[in-house]
Amino acid sequence: MSTAPVIVQSRIVGATVFSDLAHVTRQAAVTLIPGLNRLAFEDLPRNLDPAAIRVRTSLGTVRFVEGDDLSWSADADKTPEEQELLDAARKVHRLEGELQALQAEVELIDRLAPGRGLPSPHQLGPLRPEAFAEGLDVVVKRRRDALYASRVAAYELHRAQEHLRTLEARQQAAGQTARPAERAVVVVGLDVEAPGEAELSLIYDAAWATWRPYYALRLEDGGNTVEVARFADVWQQTGEDWPDVALRLSSAEPEEGLEVPQVLPWILERRQQIQGDPAQLYKKERLKRPSMPAPKMSRRMAPGPAASMAPPAAAPALMRKPAPQADVLEDEATRDLDYDDLEVEAPSPDAVMDNYAQQFDEEGIFASVTSSGLVAASYSQLYTSEDGTDGGGGGAPPRPPAAPPPPGPPLPRRRHPPPGHPDFRRLLELPTPQSSSGGIDFEQVVAGGVALPSGSGHQRVALSARRYSAQVQYLLRPAAKDHAFGRVEVVNAEPDPLLQGPAALFVDGAFFGTTQVRTTPANGKLVLDLGAQTALKCARRSKTTVRTEGLISKDDVHAVHVTIEVESFLDVPASVEVQDQYPVSTDEKVKVKLLLPKAGDAELDERNGILTFRRTIAPRGRLELHITYEIEVPKDYQIHQLLTETTS
Repeated sequence: MSTAPVIVQSRIVGATVFSDLAHVTRQAAVTLIPGLNRLAFEDLPRNLDPAAIRVRTSLGTVRFVEGDDLSWSADADKTPEEQELLDAARKVHRLEGELQALQAEVELIDRLAPGRGLPSPHQLGPLRPEAFAEGLDVVVKRRRDALYASRVAAYELHRAQEHLRTLEARQQAAGQTARPAERAVVVVGLDVEAPGEAELSLIYDAAWATWRPYYALRLEDGGNTVEVARFADVWQQTGEDWPDVALRLSSAEPEEGLEVPQVLPWILERRQQIQGDPAQLYKKERLKRPSMPAPKMSRRMAPGPAASMAPPAAAPALMRKPAPQADVLEDEATRDLDYDDLEVEAPSPDAVMDNYAQQFDEEGIFASVTSSGLVAASYSQLYTSEDGTDGGGGGAPPRPPAAPPPPGPPLPRRRHPPPGHPDFRRLLELPTPQSSSGGIDFEQVVAGGVALPSGSGHQRVALSARRYSAQVQYLLRPAAKDHAFGRVEVVNAEPDPLLQGPAALFVDGAFFGTTQVRTTPANGKLVLDLGAQTALKCARRSKTTVRTEGLISKDDVHAVHVTIEVESFLDVPASVEVQDQYPVSTDEKVKVKLLLPKAGDAELDERNGILTFRRTIAPRGRLELHITYEIEVPKDYQIHQLLTETTS
């Protein structure tokens, strides 16, 4: 049995690009000996996810894959510029970890307020007052040190990120496509009974990669034929060049890991809420329990603004109490807690509540009642210093941390381009294939081999092109615009849906502008907006007359006559759709009667008052349409007009 792994030569043969990563397939031809063969794939991406590795073989049985403890290849011969860039990336990674650790420490300290503690079954019990006072000084000092260290780490991280971006920009200007990075090694154990040749495939996740749809629309033969050409803009910044690979584009969300999601209990309970003044609530609570002496809590006060005792801005209005005008907390280093008058050493939970309730009454400490009945004092008040800042010496008092969410299935890891990416804004504006597909998972196979180098730019890949016989429909809205808009409606004959994306419009070989293609399922109606057509003009004129009717109750009748003229400057017949409207009434005293057009001359939407005329206008011809309606209202009746969007 071979003990040392045998390095195999592999090549990238395929890649499936999703919305934010890619599944890369490597293949290797290996010669196997009887027994267990240890085969090593070198030069893999540094950010390889061991849980997403898949291995297939044409001979033998895969016994293990050493992906949980990946070994890293030694740095190859690098130029000084490459080594500097690699060191900068490592420093940023280290500082990010340090900053996250310090922030987690501060959050943990902030959860140690009375009544909070750790979640069950590790709930902290009530502390003895003298022990709590001594521990509070230690915790406050530790929190101040952690805050200071986190600010230093944040500043160093900012400097390191700026330096890294400068090096990356310098490298990109020099023409290098991939940032030098450490490479991973995966060892595969393959067991065979007899010697032979085998084809070994290794599939793994690689980030960052994505794609977006792009279309080219071509109108030919005077608008009677439209060609829809589909493209895909592919970005891949995985650190690996893909030479002549079988490329697939997917709208699915790739699964990661092997854990089955857990169904959690769904529990409904009454929401706890405090009504009225909390101080009165505490007084009522003390009346229900046997009284006991409360510890005397005195603090040396220093002059300062009264606002330093105000509760956080995020606190609910019913939980706020006016700040005293003369009492201001001093810095933790000069604060004293005097427990000389305390008569008991181990107060009960009820006594703890009484102690903090009296502290609220005497010093105005902002507090709230938790669901367990204990008082949760605001740590931002306990840690406020004389300058109004937190115990760390800077910044406004932080908000109390929210209760941790219940455990649930892990969220999928999202991968995005760095903010310095040249197409960062464009990628944020365009929806991802997974989001625009409406939950439809499909894969588009790209014909032939595709070469995609790793880098910050994108490559446009041709997918397919299809011609449709169609007639351009010209839409006119005379009340809004004096010219027409072109539109083509065809049935999507592709086996896959067309995803939302930008499209370039060409008319008789000339670039005409840009438009959008909406997400359209297979065999669905594809609507292509072609933009303005100024060769079709329209004008709208209206005339209103008013007369009075009725002998006893006088009503005003408003007779409105609308004339719409359409003129074509095209050399070919044009199919036009003219849309206008008349008012509709929701008041029984206001009556609307449509006189023209007659039934059959136009489509009528009585609910919304929309009139649609469909006509064919001759080359360089004219068209005239008429709308007549009457509005009957009581004399001197005030009419309120309201325009709303059309609803079906």
